Amino acid sequence: MNQGNSDHHTRSLHQAGLPPRVLVLCDGLLDLGSDFFERQLQAALNEFEDLLFKNAEHGRGEQQTEQFGSLRNLKRTRHDFIPQFLASLEQQLADIRRRNGPVPQPGTGAEAASELHLLDVDDADFDQMQSNMAARCESQNSFELFLLAQRLGVLSAGPAYNYEQVPYGPKRICHSFRSALTCLGLAPDDTRQLYHLFDRHVLGHYAELLHACNAFLAGKGVLPNFTYVPFRNPELRNKRVAAAPADDSTAGPAKEHSGAKIYKLFPDADTSKKSTGTVEESFSKLQHLLARRKQLLNKLNSFSNTYLGGKNTGESDDMVAASDEQISGILDEFQRNAVSNPDTGPSIQHLKLDLIARLRNQSTPDHELTLDPEDSDAIDLAALLMDDAMKSISPGSPTAQLISMMQTPLIRVVMRDKSFFSDRVHPARQMLNILADAGFNWLEGSDNDDGLQGSLAGIIGNTVKDFDGDSRQLLAAYEETNRLLQSLIKKAEAAERRQIDVSKAKEKLRIARDRAEQTMSGLMAEHDIPAYTKAMLNEAWADVMALTELRNGAESEDWQGQKQIAESIIKANEPAANNLSNELIEQLKLQIQQSLSLVGYHEEEAAKIAVNLIERNSEAPEPELTEKPRLGESTRTPSRDAFDLDEEQKALVDQLKDVPIGTWFEFLEPGASRPSRAKLTWLSRITHNALFVNQRGHKTAELLLEELAVAISEGRVWIQQENKQGVFEHAFENMIASLRSFLPGGQDKNDV
Repeated sequence: MNQGNSDHHTRSLHQAGLPPRVLVLCDGLLDLGSDFFERQLQAALNEFEDLLFKNAEHGRGEQQTEQFGSLRNLKRTRHDFIPQFLASLEQQLADIRRRNGPVPQPGTGAEAASELHLLDVDDADFDQMQSNMAARCESQNSFELFLLAQRLGVLSAGPAYNYEQVPYGPKRICHSFRSALTCLGLAPDDTRQLYHLFDRHVLGHYAELLHACNAFLAGKGVLPNFTYVPFRNPELRNKRVAAAPADDSTAGPAKEHSGAKIYKLFPDADTSKKSTGTVEESFSKLQHLLARRKQLLNKLNSFSNTYLGGKNTGESDDMVAASDEQISGILDEFQRNAVSNPDTGPSIQHLKLDLIARLRNQSTPDHELTLDPEDSDAIDLAALLMDDAMKSISPGSPTAQLISMMQTPLIRVVMRDKSFFSDRVHPARQMLNILADAGFNWLEGSDNDDGLQGSLAGIIGNTVKDFDGDSRQLLAAYEETNRLLQSLIKKAEAAERRQIDVSKAKEKLRIARDRAEQTMSGLMAEHDIPAYTKAMLNEAWADVMALTELRNGAESEDWQGQKQIAESIIKANEPAANNLSNELIEQLKLQIQQSLSLVGYHEEEAAKIAVNLIERNSEAPEPELTEKPRLGESTRTPSRDAFDLDEEQKALVDQLKDVPIGTWFEFLEPGASRPSRAKLTWLSRITHNALFVNQRGHKTAELLLEELAVAISEGRVWIQQENKQGVFEHAFENMIASLRSFLPGGQDKNDV
């Protein structure tokens, strides 16, 4: 039988000759996969197209020409990409009864044999990226993937799939992505960028697909009772474990409930989170929890192997723990690789496997070198911690690259100092937290700072290069990083204060101008004066009075004097106006001319306006009005009356008046894949103006509260959920809660 050749002739599920029930189930899986991948790949391609356009805009010369060429090529070929990707997925399901070997590696096979290369650097780079992406995704979703492999094994009428073979597995998905990329014809640098976007948009949401597929197959009767909590008692079986509390704040505050609109300004408090004082555990307790987890997973694997005719593996009796010198030499090499290749750092679990493999290469026939059990457990715990933390960090981002460089030093730390797991202020934990915070606040988004990224990479590189496990080196790196960030914070605070001063000045101008316009309207209300005079009083003279108020106040003699001049102008333009004396006319003209010059009118222009306002000739045609910029024209904002708010939106406006200064909001711009953050730094209860700045203190928006209420009600803006913990402290909570969930239901989780 040569099944390998027949694989290429299977074009669709309905041509695969599958049994009717298997065909129906695979067809359902294909629908789930098509919906998920089409949605996520479209988002990735849209962001990729935006990046190409931005690069082309900022490029110069030949580089700009190449970028525009890449953009045109993408627009021409992108419609073929997703169909090719989905066809490859359908091929995986169609071949479910043809248990193929491992996923074919890029660059192998007949198509590669026609041309020989000494070394293709780009292909090697893509292979490494693809391998790391798939490995990280497997590590983060190992249990759901295990369940899917078992259920698809039932459909294949054979044993459970291994992770390399399983349809919809990370390795098969990455292989389909690599194959579909050929239709785009991208340059190597553009291909790397698209790999990062694929990692974030597709593999970053891979858990959703796994959950949907497992739920679908279980609902159709494929191992419906296959679960991972066989030890829990009936009272706890239906309770959710707060291992990774869902954060739905990014869904926006506008939600529907029973047909009524409910606009949520502040996100609900997450009551599932434990207080920060209850998450610390000694290393020995964590070891116990980890042992329970391994016991459960080993039982499931043992059951699977026994049930499907496999063999259980055991440890050799002649294993001995490697010496510190042997381990240190290997970790030194890992650290050098991390500094030289920060973009492609493997996970801690893969570093551990690589470490064990190299120790075996140094073994003798009589003694196989391995890790001390306690050190092995410490590395496993660090891997769980890192995997959970990386879920909050965009793959391929500057933050991810910086954290990746710290993984080998973290292995050294946990092997040497087990207090890492119980000491909240351990230098390694402080360093990880400050790097994650620096990335989130300063390196992500449109205002990222390449200079800061280089400085941080230099600090980490110098530390990692010669790191020997001494936590004092990490403490020095933490202090240097903290000094760098504090200098940025001081600059941001100064910039923020300047923006607040500008907004306060604008508010004063607007209040003064509104008062002047209201005064002019009141003075002219009962007088019949020409349209030209009315327009000049409403605009030019209102600006004069506003400027006078800003300089001297609304109760000053100067302001009252300008008001009296306006009254004199009105009297001079009434139909029944008495003739003014020449002396008074000349005095008024001079005063008008001097006042208008204060708000930007040239001497000749001001003199002409003064004549038109005072020496009125009823038989002469109306003077022509000329467009003139108003005082502080750039500060004018839409009128609050222009917004037709419903009752809920009006209630939101009242709530927004009490929002504390310093609250962070998230804004979802049209076409954007991720929201941008901005801090409320100033708010006026009088004018309803709200000023927003970014982390660097630069203004990002200035909105009326009415505008903000409408945006919140439409789900485009929401308040960011406050998180006083660092990324890694939150990951510690999740890790401990997850480990505790494997305890038997009758055992006290605090007594382990």
